[in-house]
Amino acid sequence: MTEDIYKRLRAFYDRLPGGFPETDTGLEIQILKKMFDPEEAEIVTHMSAMPEPAVEIAKKAGREESIVTRKLESMAKRGIIYRLPVAGASLFMAVHFLIGAWEGQIWTTGDREFAELVNAYLPDLAKVWSSLKTQQTRVVPVNSAVAASSAVSPYDRIRRLVESKDKIAVAKCTCALDSELMGKACRYPVERCISFGFNAENLISLNVAREIGKDEMSALLDMGEEKGLVLQVGNARETDFVCMCCGCCCVLLKMLKLGGKPGDQVQSSFYARIDPQACTACGTCAERCPIGAVIEGETYAIDTGRCIGCGVCVPTCPEEAIALIEKPAPDLKETFAQTLQQILTERGLA
Repeated sequence: MTEDIYKRLRAFYDRLPGGFPETDTGLEIQILKKMFDPEEAEIVTHMSAMPEPAVEIAKKAGREESIVTRKLESMAKRGIIYRLPVAGASLFMAVHFLIGAWEGQIWTTGDREFAELVNAYLPDLAKVWSSLKTQQTRVVPVNSAVAASSAVSPYDRIRRLVESKDKIAVAKCTCALDSELMGKACRYPVERCISFGFNAENLISLNVAREIGKDEMSALLDMGEEKGLVLQVGNARETDFVCMCCGCCCVLLKMLKLGGKPGDQVQSSFYARIDPQACTACGTCAERCPIGAVIEGETYAIDTGRCIGCGVCVPTCPEEAIALIEKPAPDLKETFAQTLQQILTERGLA
C-alpha cells in the first residue's frame, strides 16, 4: 500500500512541467521517500500547481483539515511545496521536482544520500528536458559581452532585466551545496543564487536566503562575470531569479553536457564566434568555457552545436577575437507561469 502511494506521487510529479520519469531501478521512488513520509505523499497527490487553501486540499484528500494543514506547513518549511500568504491566510501549491522541490530539499535538509540519488537520476531527467523545445531557463550573456551592441534585446541584457527589482535576496547555490554533499567543494563563491519578489520572500522565510540591495546585487553580477559564471534566468520576459552557474557543479549544465549538442537544447539568443585571423591560440577561452564548446588548434574555433551563448569567453580574450552572434529572436512568454504552461502543452499534458 505504501509503495502504491509513492508510485502515484511519481505519476503526479511526472504530469508537472519538469517531468519525473519512471526508471527500471526505482531511483525515483527512493528519491520521493527521502522527501515525503507516506502521509505527506498522499496529500501532495491531491494538490495542484495552482495555489489553493488547505481546506480544499483536505476535502480532495478526504482528510481532517487540521491534519492536512499541519502536514502542508511542515512541507512548506522544508521548501518542497510553496506556501503563499494571501490576505492573512495561506495558500499552498505543488511545485515540480526541478526547478522547485529539489532545491528546497537541498537547502533545508543537507542530505547526502538524497544528493547521491538525484545525481544518479540526472541522465533520466535529462532525457525529458532534452526532448522539449521550450526550457524552464534561458541563458543571458554576461554584461560586457553585449555592451557594445545597441541592437540587443533588453531581455538579453542582464542589467536591464533586474534594474526594476525591489525585493532581492541571495542564497547559497543549491548545485554547489549538492556538490559539497557529494564531497566536491565548489571552486567559486557559493552565495550567488539571486531571487526577486515572491521567490525572494519565500527563501528569506525559509532562512536559506538574506535580503540584499541593488548595490550588492550589482557586485554579485560583477563577481560572476569575473569568475566566468553562466547567467541563467527564468525563460520569460519577467524574471524571478538569476542563477550564476559554474561548470563544475551546476545540475542544469551537467544535464546539458550529457547531450552531444547543448547549444541546440539551451534557450539562448547567441552563439560565440572566434576570428581566426585575430586568434593566437592562447587558450584563455577554452579554460573559461563551462560547456566544452571550444575547439583547440593552431587557431581556436567554436563548436556552435555546443555553444550556449553565455559570453564568458568574450571579455577575457586578450586579442578581442571573440564576439557573440545573434540568433533569431526567441518567442518569449510574458511570465514564467506561461512558459510552464507551454512546456505542459509540448509534453501533451495540457
